[in-house]
Amino acid sequence: MDIPGRVERLMAETSPVQLGVGLLGVAILKTGIWAYPSQSQFELIAGDPFRNPFTNANDHFLFWNWLSPAFAHLIGATGPVAYFILHLALSFLFVTLFAVLLFRRLEPSQARRSLILFVILPVSTTAFYWVGYDGPTLALMTLALFLPRRRGFTLA
Repeated sequence: MDIPGRVERLMAETSPVQLGVGLLGVAILKTGIWAYPSQSQFELIAGDPFRNPFTNANDHFLFWNWLSPAFAHLIGATGPVAYFILHLALSFLFVTLFAVLLFRRLEPSQARRSLILFVILPVSTTAFYWVGYDGPTLALMTLALFLPRRRGFTLA
């Protein structure tokens, strides 16, 4: 029984979508999906991002990431389930954008190795460990990597 050879063939011969979904599935099983502990406070901000809903002066730090609650407010995702699903979707968008970027910019074998390395590293599941403002931030940062080639400037 040549298990390492079978695993290597499985990694090399599956489609990029199957590989990505399988690796992400294993990573999420390892890490889990959890709501950010301060989600209820961020939901309060999303209800009206132009008003401070807190009476405790120590809660001002929650406004340091104002973009995520403001976006949730704009699309009406201010309830607990809608707010969580919005941020979970943005977390999946981050991982999907990154995988697409790998396969667009690298040779297929390098993209596969890079995707495996990405899933091994904690950054791939940070947005799922605490679903919250990390997902939108990482999705925006990854989306920015698509823009340089279309805008006429490069990072290198």
